[in-house]
Amino acid sequence: MFVGIVGSCSIMPSGSRPQATHENPFRLIVSPRHRADFSVFSNPAVAPSIAAAESADNTGPQAFTDAGEIDAIFRSLARQSDAYCNALFTQNKFDAAQLELIAPDRRALFIQNRHPDSLYSLLAGCRNFFEMNDVAPNRDFALVRALYPEAGFDCYSVGLLQPYIMHATLGCRRLTMIDINWRILDFHRTLIRLTRAGAFPDASSVDDQLRGVELKFLALQNDPLRARPAKVQNLCRPLQHEYCAQILPDFQKVFTTRPPIAIELNLSTLHSGSYAPTNGADQDDDWFTETKAEHANGNAARPIVRVIYLSNAIEESYTSRAEFVQLLENLQRSALAQDQSQEQIDVLIHHVGGWKLFGIYELQHAARQPETRDAAPATLRTVCKDSYLSNSRGDGSGPVEYTTHFEAARSGEFTQTTNAVIVSKITNVPTCAQLLQAQSSR
Repeated sequence: MFVGIVGSCSIMPSGSRPQATHENPFRLIVSPRHRADFSVFSNPAVAPSIAAAESADNTGPQAFTDAGEIDAIFRSLARQSDAYCNALFTQNKFDAAQLELIAPDRRALFIQNRHPDSLYSLLAGCRNFFEMNDVAPNRDFALVRALYPEAGFDCYSVGLLQPYIMHATLGCRRLTMIDINWRILDFHRTLIRLTRAGAFPDASSVDDQLRGVELKFLALQNDPLRARPAKVQNLCRPLQHEYCAQILPDFQKVFTTRPPIAIELNLSTLHSGSYAPTNGADQDDDWFTETKAEHANGNAARPIVRVIYLSNAIEESYTSRAEFVQLLENLQRSALAQDQSQEQIDVLIHHVGGWKLFGIYELQHAARQPETRDAAPATLRTVCKDSYLSNSRGDGSGPVEYTTHFEAARSGEFTQTTNAVIVSKITNVPTCAQLLQAQSSR
């Protein structure tokens, strides 16, 4: 296993990857759940490739690569969602035009679960978490960078600002923004477009460049109908404003000075997300082609670690135990979709909302010979874990320590079982704070 602690947390030098000759590729991947929920994904008039997908396979995720189609999809979602969300907050009933967003056979389900705080409101774009609640997630990525010093990274992240911190720290080969909420992904499109244009040279430029961009239907607000400007003060908690203003300039510096990376927007839950094989079996750009050529020539290619930043979305209120098991099985299936002649590592990061506390978990897929079809189960182990503290419950009791599905799996509490994953029961797990301290002292 290629794990160690080193003194530097800087990203890899640009010479460690081949220079690609194309523009940064960009695609949208839509999960089967979202394809079923929203009428736009059954409307070839919006995106002609929908018709081809309908005739080929209507059960899996669909990828859109044409910029015009992606623009049309998000324009349609915005128009239809605005009408739906305004009605959700102001009316007792929906009319036909306000339900245009939802696929006809799913409308009864959305109406039945029409509460503003429901999952269905989140799906529809009526309950949007634009503000980053994670405190200093750069520490999480810095520790990953130190733990896997020889690796390249395929990066997956929920949240709005976290993917940009991730790439600025890890120098990702592939960067996937994964979210259940289409409005978060639409804002990512704006930020990537501005970054490509060099709009964020320094912290002072961020608010100016985002002028005119609105944050609609914010979650946890007394007046969700009032749109807020997309300013730093509305994207981060008060004590993080100075830190947050530097996130996009730091991302732009790495993004525009290093070889192009594959960028994907994945409209999906975590457990049903599209996690691509690290050998680039689904890509045809220069970097992935050269990586596969290295394998074919018998050369030892640089190991690639998939890093999945979960924020606190793995907590019970967002992800059930059954869905957690589905996430692990999904990662195992995608790892087996390639020639696994080398060990494959997935790193999953949980970060406690409102705190600097986090945990790192490793899903290890054992190497196997190309002619071997059967694979050993993956092994899940806890690399490090801080004490997870919830915020005060409002009764004056103060923060309360909690555990996640990872800890339940390690202690043997799971009622769900899977043949795809074996859980390491090691108990002497260091805190992530201890590993960070060890790294900084070198």
